[in-house]
Parts: sequence; structure tokens; C-alpha cells
Amino acid sequence: MSMNSNFDEHRWVIQIRRTLDEEFEEDTEIPVTIFNVPKTLMASDPDSYIPQQVALGPYHYRRPELYETERYKLSAAKRTQKQLQCLKFQHLVDQLTKLESRIRACYHKYLDFNGETLAWMMAVDASFMLEFLQIYAVKEGKGLTRPSSRTWHLVDISGERSAHNAILRDMVMLENQIPLFLLSKVKEFQFSSWELADNMLLLMLIGLCKELSPFKVAEEFPNVQVLDRAHLLDLLYHVIVPKFEHQSSEITEFLDQNEVIKQGEEKPKSSYMKQLLQETWKFLSESDRGPVILLKRVLLSKPVKVILKLPWTIISNLPGIRVFKKPIEVVFFSQEKEVQPENESSNSNNNINKPPLVEEITIPSVSELSEAGVWFLPTNGSISTISFNSKTVTLYIPTVCLDMNTEVILRNLVAYETCNASGPLVFTRYTEFMNGIIDTEDDAKLLRERGIILNHLKSDKDVADLWNGMSKSVRLTKVPFLDKVIEDVNRYYNCRWKVKVGKFMKRYVFGSWQCLTFLATIVLLLLMTLQAFCSVYSCARVIHVNVDMYSLQPTTMTPNWNFDERQWIIQIRQTLDEEQEENTEIPVSIFNVPKILMASDPESYIPQQVALGPHHYWRPELYEMQRYKLAAAKRAQKQVQRPKFQQLVDKFMKLEPKTRACYHKYLEFNGETLAWMMVIDASFVLEFLQNYANKGSMTPRSVSSRMLHLFDAAGRKSAHNAILKDMVMLENQIPLFLLRKMLEFQFSSWESADNVLVSMMIGLYEELSPFRMIDEIPKVEVTKCAHLLDFLYQMIVPKLEDESAEIIEVLDQDQNEVKEGHDEGDEKSFGNSSQVKKLGNEIWNLLSKLNKGPVRLLKKLFFSRAVKVILKLPWTIISNFPGFRILKQPIESLFFSQDKEEKPENENSNSNNNIEKPPLIEEITIPSVSDLSNAGVRLVPTNGGVSNISFDTTTVTLYLPTVSLDVNTEVIFRNLVAYEACNGSGPLVFTRYTELMNGIIDTEEDAKLLRERRIIMNHLKSDKEVANLWNGMSKSVKLSKVPHLDKVVEDVNKYYNGRWKVKMGKFMKVYVFGSWQFLTLLAAILLFCLMILQSFCSVYSCSGIFHIGTS
Repeated sequence: MSMNSNFDEHRWVIQIRRTLDEEFEEDTEIPVTIFNVPKTLMASDPDSYIPQQVALGPYHYRRPELYETERYKLSAAKRTQKQLQCLKFQHLVDQLTKLESRIRACYHKYLDFNGETLAWMMAVDASFMLEFLQIYAVKEGKGLTRPSSRTWHLVDISGERSAHNAILRDMVMLENQIPLFLLSKVKEFQFSSWELADNMLLLMLIGLCKELSPFKVAEEFPNVQVLDRAHLLDLLYHVIVPKFEHQSSEITEFLDQNEVIKQGEEKPKSSYMKQLLQETWKFLSESDRGPVILLKRVLLSKPVKVILKLPWTIISNLPGIRVFKKPIEVVFFSQEKEVQPENESSNSNNNINKPPLVEEITIPSVSELSEAGVWFLPTNGSISTISFNSKTVTLYIPTVCLDMNTEVILRNLVAYETCNASGPLVFTRYTEFMNGIIDTEDDAKLLRERGIILNHLKSDKDVADLWNGMSKSVRLTKVPFLDKVIEDVNRYYNCRWKVKVGKFMKRYVFGSWQCLTFLATIVLLLLMTLQAFCSVYSCARVIHVNVDMYSLQPTTMTPNWNFDERQWIIQIRQTLDEEQEENTEIPVSIFNVPKILMASDPESYIPQQVALGPHHYWRPELYEMQRYKLAAAKRAQKQVQRPKFQQLVDKFMKLEPKTRACYHKYLEFNGETLAWMMVIDASFVLEFLQNYANKGSMTPRSVSSRMLHLFDAAGRKSAHNAILKDMVMLENQIPLFLLRKMLEFQFSSWESADNVLVSMMIGLYEELSPFRMIDEIPKVEVTKCAHLLDFLYQMIVPKLEDESAEIIEVLDQDQNEVKEGHDEGDEKSFGNSSQVKKLGNEIWNLLSKLNKGPVRLLKKLFFSRAVKVILKLPWTIISNFPGFRILKQPIESLFFSQDKEEKPENENSNSNNNIEKPPLIEEITIPSVSDLSNAGVRLVPTNGGVSNISFDTTTVTLYLPTVSLDVNTEVIFRNLVAYEACNGSGPLVFTRYTELMNGIIDTEEDAKLLRERRIIMNHLKSDKEVANLWNGMSKSVKLSKVPHLDKVVEDVNKYYNGRWKVKMGKFMKVYVFGSWQFLTLLAAILLFCLMILQSFCSVYSCSGIFHIGTS
């Protein structure tokens, strides 16, 4: 590594001498708690360890890409300054300066800042963190000051905005921590006593842990000294991984007693004969008196084992038998070999500090364990609740909730434990355990169905990818209770005859294809020889067979930026001393597109034709449009009702704070440059929008011939469509109040200016909206919208206040007649309009409403749990008979799956308080259009927007709004999703709609069906482009629950899964077409039987046996 050119040797020597001459030799003995992430972990997934939104602490403070959040941290520091008890912020910095040595002691990396810089850095970061954490005190029931509207897109109590989740992820990163005692010190300055400060900080931290913990936190918070922890990640680690002092006495708490009982009834381990044998063996094994102990000693003695094994030892050494010695010993004598490691491990407890062997961490997958009869049950609590009950063959695993933040949390917990843990790496061992039992998405699906994994990700494959490789390149340690669980599971699994035979077949049958080929060739040759011999000679006479007697039975980044500490402190002081504390309270409305969305399709978010606003202003490829924008500004100058254009610029300069407040990104322009930029861009936008002014209220002005190729009222020219796409991009917006101010200069009154602006915006909405306009335009105050994209969003996604009373409006009366004509033709396939079924439905509705007298008693009796158990008892007995267990799972999936599908419904009815949590994967999965159509679901278009989606269970009709797709639609949809993800304060309605359409459209056939039903008006090239547009539209966006859409998905799935046609299809797919190994084996057995029959008939006269006459 080369020496830095700016290295000052003399200063370095002085610093060394000063350090050695200091008298305090770290008497505090503060351990290092904030580490650099190990390089082996950093290389696996850098984005999980390097902050993407905000830098906290000194490690990433100088990274330029994180400097945008600096102004929000300074705003938080200014509000903290107002809350200080008659003190200045400088006094707080002076107190933190006294703690310099203690602060430096917490960091593993050398901090090349002076004491004053470090104190200011910690004071500002602590202020920002406390303002962010106060929302979790609100959740715990303690009200605090309302966050500023400037930070609403960052501090979101519902946790649905992308920036909020990005900050949460950054706050738990190992290299992005600040000491917890600094937060406590700042709180002491804000409250009159340290007790109140500690109580408030305690509420914040507990609320944060409940939000971040992937495990269910018990009502009683774990016995952790919260305020004594080093930092937030250390606190979260000790909440999730408590000390295992009294592990043996720990009680495992089950999720739901009723569910455990119900699942226990389905286990195939509850036969009374087996229980009787187990009790008998238990009694004999515990008897140590009289002849019983003598009999046990004799049977288990070594001479008896040698005598029993002697015949096989002699036989296996005979010529010709040695080939089969090893396979037979693997099947019949492997138990003794498996017991040996157990005895060895019991005699080598002194090796606890050595890393575990590969045999000690290997564990079968969930699918393999499930096939071997292991039952999985979820538990409440932390990792310490993992256990295996060998009697009931049940593996208990704590419920873990996985969302978009979980991977970052898990990875940083592993990194922190690797760097700091003095004992066993318990959490790392847990991640390796989950990595071991989850190999494929089928394993993740099984755990999700058992309630062990609550999946808020997009698919089960994402869950499998999350766990696989989580703890790579980390040296594991032995964790006694987890090692015991793995040992017991492996012992049970390896002792199963099914597993032994499977290993035998894999190694010595399927694995030795040369031997099998040779053996099959010999058998085939012998059979053909026998057949040829019997064709020449009468084999029946040779062998003297009487025919009548027989009958056949079937990296952290280094600073590349000259950081001036002195200048930075001066700038912070000037900012804090400014008296204007954002009195406008304007919320941020123009955001940077989240990186995960930008990576999916950059061209949908980066303007290609024209730059509007400061985000993309200096891109060279967009500079060609500058002359057209200047031409528009010159024409606007002629129309201004003032002597000079400069006065308009001066007005815009007075709006500088308000303009800057609208942008999430820090604008590195001075006020005059920003004002000129906005004036020119506003002139261009208004000249472009005049094409869409309502002709009834305003006649569009003539367009210059220089602009005719750009401004096309018909919308046919490519440049016009390119500008339209650029105008709806999130990063290419300018505040709407600037357009309004511009029009006020062009018209005599602000009323006229507002009317013109409204006319333009409504016309633009009619051009861009992918949904059909209804008679009444949604009630949206145009002048109160933030920008063009915000106006478009509010028009498409109105507030769903009277959702239940909303009326679905069918497209056209003529279309209804067409639809009725289709219904008559499709009545046989749907089968929902028969008079018999209607009569049955009416009778059932009448009985279901009667709740008096004997009817009520009869209903309670039929729907009671006892009746269900009695009706299911015969099958429970039959399914446990030998030979029927193979058919148990297929038959239950076909006939008893309805009960399992109703469980989520009951859970949802009891968990209305979880509305803020993202939906589970089961709540967003929906069959495709082709599957729904085959199941009898009718698809009918409606006028209006997303709020008109509904499902009528009576007529089995799914109502979807008509959507028009053209070359601009994908850009509009993607930017609406991005804007909703950054700014949405409630449910992400539009994102949820795109996910719904993504779910029902899998192939071009689905798109074709929707086009034929007039739900999709396709102006693209083909139906395949429509399918590609919808698929993956809302990837990597955290979804939220939208009640009316969740109800639609739930009703559709309930109808679809209840159809016998669907049940039979799933049955055939999983247990017939999906088990190709079984079908191959069956075909081979059948072929072999036919060959034997053919050879037999060559020896014996089969025609005589079956009395077949020959002519």
C-alpha cells in the first residue's frame, strides 16, 4: 500500500508524543463495540452492510452520495435546539466534547477527526436519530411532538414509505452505529430530569426493537438492560439472543393451543398399538430389579452381539457373497456405526471450543424430514425455543417474519456476533440451521404453510435465496442446545427404514448404473434364450407340467472528497443560528427514484428528451432541448403583463426556500441560478400544456413553427410522446405553484390564471390517464397538488372514504346486451344460473338467517368440533393402516383441504390490528385469467379507476376497470408506483393494483382474454408486450394491505380453491404428473411383469390355461 502524498511526518510524530504523554490510560476500560464488517462478509453482499440513505457516525460520513440527507439532520438539530432547557446547542456540543475519549473507545477504526468535529458530528446524528425514533414512542402509547412536515416522507409511523424503510435498514448496519449513551445524554438536555429522559428513550428503543425484530417479541420485554447496551444493533442482538443460563428449564410456548391439537390429530404417530409397545418397552427399560436386570444384561452384552453377528460374518466371506456385503451392512448394521459418534461426543466434552464437524451441522431439508414423518410446529419466542421432541417426532422452530428489511437485519446481526461475541455464535448457528433445512422454495413453502415463516416477500423463492448463504465464510462454533437438536433429528432420520432403503437405492442401485446395465443384460439374454428354446421344444412336456393345475392370478468506501472540518462546523453553526425555521412547512414531494426500482428499468425513470427541474439539468445529452426552452421563455416574456422579465425572476427568487423545500435532493445551486432555471422550465411546460387546454373555456394559443415537431395536439409525433413521458417522471418534476405564479404574470387576475391551469391539467389528465373517464371528474383541487405527477396520481387513485357504498358502473348498455348474449352461450360452462342451484341457495340463506329454537340448536350441533371429529374419525383410523399411509396425503389434499384453507380467514378476522403490516404471500397470490376463466369466473369491465375492482360471489363475476395501454403507459405506471412508494401516507393502492394485474396476467393468453373482454384496450404491438408490461411492475416494492383489494383476492381464491375441478387438477399435477419417478418405476415394473408373462407362456400353454380357442 503506497503512502499518502499528504502525509505530514512532523505532525504524526507530535501526535504520537502527545498520545504517549497523556496521563489517562483508558481507565474506563470501555470495550470496542462498533466494528468494520469482515471482508469475507462484505464481499458476499455489500449493499447489506454499506448505508444507502443516511450516514450515522464517522465511518461513512464523508461519502458524497449520502450528503443529501445532511440537511434533514441539520433540520432535526435545529428542532432539538428549540427543545433544550434554556441552553444553546453549543452547550450540548461542549458536553459531548468531554466524552471524546469514551466515544473514540467505542470504535474499532481509528477516527481521523479532531475532538470538536467528532462532537458536532455526534450531536447532529443523535438529534436526527431521536427525531426518527420518536414515532416508536407514539406506538408504545406515549405522545410526543409531531414530526415536521419536511420529514414526513422519512419519518412514517405506518412504515410504508421507501425512504423510511431505507433509513431503518441503515440504522441497523454495523458500521453505521453511534453509542447509545450519546442518545441518553441528548435526552437529558431535553427533559427536566434524567429519569424522564431515560423513560422516554426506553419507550423509543423498545418500540424500535418490536418493529425490527423478525421474531415475535413477548408482551414482557426480555430481561435486557436496555440503556446499558452499546448501540441499537447491540440492543437488538441481546433482545433476539438472550443469555442461555437456565436453558433446560425453559418452557416452549406454542402459537395456538387449538391449532396444535388439530394438527396433532392429523399426525400419523398416534396409533394405540404403537403407544402400547412404547409403554411396554419403557417399563422394561426402567425395570432394574430381579430377573429383568439379568435378562437385560444378557441381551445387551457383547458376547450375545458377537454370537448373533457370527453367521453373517461367515456367510459374507463366501465367494460370490462379498459383492453384497457392504450394501447389506449399510441397510441392516448401520445403527451401531451411528451410535459410535454419540458415545465419542459424550466422552469429549472438552472439545466444545473446537468448530463443529460437517457431520454435526448437516441436517436434512424440510421436505426430506416431512417425508420421514417429522412434524413442524411454530413457537413464540426467540432462538432458545428450538427443540426436537423424539417421542412425538416434532421439531419446534420459532416463528420468523420476513420482509424487505429482514435480510439486512440478519446479516448485520451475524456480522456483529462474529466480531463481538465472546461465547458461542448462537445467532450465526441459527442462520446455518435454517440454511440447512431450507434448500429450495418447496422447503420455504412447507414452513410457510406450518406458520413458522410469515412471508411478506414476493415469493417462496425469495425466502430460500435469503437463507441460503447467509453465514458463508463465518467460522461456526458449537452451540449445545442446537447441536443436540440436530443430533436428535439426524438420529431419528437416519434410523428410518425408508431413509435407509433410499440411501441404499441411491448408492447401490441408481448410483451403480454399470452393474445394473450388466445385470439387466444378463437377465434379458437368459429370458430370450429360454423363449427361443421353448419355441423349438415343448417345454411343458420336458418339465412334465400339468396345465390344468395352474391358474394365473393377477466495501466500505474511502473518502474521495476534500472534507474541510472547520468549514463544515461553521456551516452547521450558521444553519442552527438562522431564525427562519421552515415556517412554510412544505412537505417534500419530488424524490429520487429508489435504487431498487431504478435498477429494474432505468429508461422509465431517467428523462430521454427534456430535463425539467434540477435533477437532470446538466446532462449533456439533454442540452439540445435548451434552445427550445429558451425560445418558449422569449415568447413568455412577450406575454408577461410587466415591463421586464427580470421581475418574474425576482419573484421566483423570493420563493427559493419554498422551491428547495419541495426537493428531496440537496440543490447545489445559488438562488439566482435556481430561479432562472425554474422560470425557463415553467415557460416551456406551459407552452407545451396549452395543447391540452379545454377548448370550451380557452382557445389554445398558436404554436411557433419552430416547435411544431415538438407540440402535436394529435399526439402522433415521436418527440411529442417522448416529452410526455419525460414530464411524468418522478425526478423530472417542478412545483405546480411555480406554474401558477407564471400564469398570474400572464393574466390580469389570479382567478383567470387558475382557470387556465385547471383547464390545462384536466386536458393533460384526459390524454395520459390509462383509465376511462367517468361522467364526473374526481374531486381534486388542482392548485393544491404538488406537481404534475402528484395531480395524475390523485386523479387515478382518489381517497377511498366511502368504499363500501361505491357503485360499480358497467361500461355500456350495448355492451351489457353483448355480455348477456355471451352469458347464454356460456351458461353450461359456468353453471351458476341454474334454477335448482338458485333454489338451493335461497333455502340455505333462509336457514342460515334462522337463529331461534331448534334450528339454532341444530346449526350449533352440525358445526361443532365434536361432530367434525366424529365424521373424520373413520378416515383417521383407516389412513394409519399399513399400505394406506402412502395415500393419506393425496386424499387429504383432495377431500379435506377446505378446513386448512379456512384457517387464514379465521386468523384474519382476529388480527385486524395488523393492518399496518405488509400482506403475506398467500394474501397477494391469485390465479391467472386463464385459470379463473376455466373455473367459471366471468370478467366484466367497468368505468372508473382502481376503486371499482370487486368480485360478486353470487354471479361469480370479477369487475376490473378498463385500462388503455400505449407506448407511454409503462412509464406512467412505473413512476406512479415510485411516487406512491416514496410519498404514500396510507395503503399503497396503485402498487397493489399493479401487483393484482401482475398476478392475473402470466402469459399472452391471459392478456388476450382480457382484451377480448374489453378490460384491456391494447394499443401496443402484441398481447405478449402487454404481459411483459405487467409482469414485474412492482418488484422490490414493499406492499401494504388495501382492504377492498384484499377482500377481492380473498373471495376469488376462496371460490377458486373450492372448485372440484381445481382440486382434481392440483391432485393430478402434484401426485400423478409431478411424480415422474413413481411413474417411471411403475412402467418398469409393468414391463418386467409382461416379460415374465411372455417367458411363462413360452414354457406353458397359456391358451389352455385361459381356455382361449385358436382357429
